[in-house]
Amino acid sequence: MRKQVAFVSGMTIMRQRGIVRTQRVGTQVHYQLADPRILHACHLTREILLQQLLQQASLAQKDRQE
Repeated sequence: MRKQVAFVSGMTIMRQRGIVRTQRVGTQVHYQLADPRILHACHLTREILLQQLLQQASLAQKDRQE
């Protein structure tokens, strides 16, 4: 139940900030990104962070070898 409360709280915040839109269908609430570029930004951010982690791991491995 805690996970559901956290999820709903997070979605409420994103709705209030204009990140997602909601549509009620019967008893369900459907969420959609307000701007499709948000998904692209998330993918780009993930790619950058992954590249940085790989570079740090490579540097750490070189340090251990020396």
